[in-house]
Amino acid sequence: MKTKLGWRSLLGTTLGVLAIGCGDGAGAIDTGLPDSTPIVELTDEQAVQACIAFERWERDEASNLGSRRELCTVFAVAFTEDATSCEAAVQACLDAEPSEPEPEDETPEEECADETAPEVEASCDVTVGEVEACANARVDATRRALSELDCSYAGDDDALDELEDRYEPEICRDIERRCPGLDGDDLS
Repeated sequence: MKTKLGWRSLLGTTLGVLAIGCGDGAGAIDTGLPDSTPIVELTDEQAVQACIAFERWERDEASNLGSRRELCTVFAVAFTEDATSCEAAVQACLDAEPSEPEPEDETPEEECADETAPEVEASCDVTVGEVEACANARVDATRRALSELDCSYAGDDDALDELEDRYEPEICRDIERRCPGLDGDDLS
């Protein structure tokens, strides 16, 4: 199931919205599925529904994850190796005229048409509501991490990993403990 939940996926999403602009805050992710539905019981149809909800969220709300400066900093940290180069990239990004986003090649419905339910062990007791809560907690964590991220992180994978670990929501850690078969492909 493609649910766009992964931490790095959310940070990566900010790279895709640099040219779009910024807002006051992204809305909550809601698949429209009953919160109590166990992940192991999801049908392929429900997986498609969840995928569409996450795709729509990404397209409609992801641009509201951070300020233009924060988004420029994500871009610069990702593509530079030192603080000096990073600062120059941030400034170039801020000086650039925002452009209109390119239209998506596919609608969320087309993007998710072949989605299937995740293959997890029968003992996995994680519910749709918990996955949504994890996704929303990761959005909040991303906002907090973006406010801390600066060019001192450029080229320092260990520091970025520590930042990621520091902001990883407990509910997401709990899901990983309770359902280790629910891997990154299912959550990002």
